[in-house]
Order: sequence, then structure tokens, then C-alpha cells
Amino acid sequence: MMNPRHLASAINLQKTLRHLLTIALCVGSLTLSVHADDSVFEAWRQKYDVTSTVSQGGTSVAIDSHGNVAVTGFAIDSGDDDKRYYTARYAGTTGELIWEKFFDGGIGENLALAVAVDSVGNVIVTGGVVQSPAAGQENFYTIKYAAADGAVLWERTFDSGNLGADQARFIAVDSADNVIVAGSSVGASGNEDIQLLRYSSGGTLNGQ
Repeated sequence: MMNPRHLASAINLQKTLRHLLTIALCVGSLTLSVHADDSVFEAWRQKYDVTSTVSQGGTSVAIDSHGNVAVTGFAIDSGDDDKRYYTARYAGTTGELIWEKFFDGGIGENLALAVAVDSVGNVIVTGGVVQSPAAGQENFYTIKYAAADGAVLWERTFDSGNLGADQARFIAVDSADNVIVAGSSVGASGNEDIQLLRYSSGGTLNGQ
């Protein structure tokens, strides 16, 4: 049987070791945190038209396989105070503007809500455009831009035909570069239905 004094010494030693281990863990955690913070820095920053006197905003961002950044959103047209699509592509390493593009349907609001990139960096944007003066006549509008210079490769409008709002909200690209657009359309009953479209890489509608 252990001597009581030896037992007490062993217990005290155990407590001391636990205390030292706790301190070591705390110091180690603090060191890791400091090192992690040291490695985080702002690589670059871009802002569109800082001198503008009208509203503008980003709604979605995507990154291609090379780290280049595509952003979409809206910029108010100072001529008619309506929103229009704004899309830009930036170099991932430097933040240099590669190109920027606008789209204005000509009647009412045009709001880009989602952006995606395909396997070669082409940029695809979807959202809504008003193509009729009648209230609520919003349609899906999807446009694909070339990675290198922003040239329009194709553009597609979708109208469900039920005289209600068709609102595209999300976009994705699959491994074969097919483009999938999701949103809602007003059905024949007057209620909103989930609307899903699938375009081939060349812009052919092959699913609805």
C-alpha cells in the first residue's frame, strides 16, 4: 500500500502536470491563431464606377478553375433610372478588370441575380427582364459571355405564357457545360410553380 505522503505527492504532481499541459495548449492555440491571422491579407480590391451618382450592386459571384472572378449585379441607367444587368470578369491574381458588360432589355427593370462559369471560363448570367409594359411581365433572361473578351455567345429569354412573372433566381453548370437555370413561373392556376430550364452548352433548350 502506498505511503499517504507519497500518495499526496503523486496527486499534487498530477495536478501540476495537468495545469502545465493546459497552459501549453493555450499558448499553442494562441500561437496558431497569430500565425493564421498573419497569413490572411487583402490581395486586391475593386469597385465599379466609384464616381457614380446612381445606385449599383452585386448579386452573385463565381470563380473559374484558374481563380478568375466573375461578378454580376445591376447598375442603374441614369437615362431612365431602371436597373440593367452588369457583369464583369477580373483576373484572380491581380484583380485587373478583364472585361465588363451591360444588358438593358429596353423596358423596365433588368436584374441579374446569378452567375456561373463553365469549364473554360465562359461566364453565364441569369435573371429577369421586363419585356412588356404590363405589370408583372417579367421573363427569364440568360446570357453567355466568352471568357476572353465578353463577346455574347448566346442569349435566351423564357416566357411561360401565363401572363405572370417568370423569375430566374439560380444558375449552375454541369460537367458537360450544360446550363441549368432555376426559378419560378406563375402557372395556369395563378400560383407560382418551380421552373427549371436546361440549356446545352450551345444554348439549345433541352429541358423544361
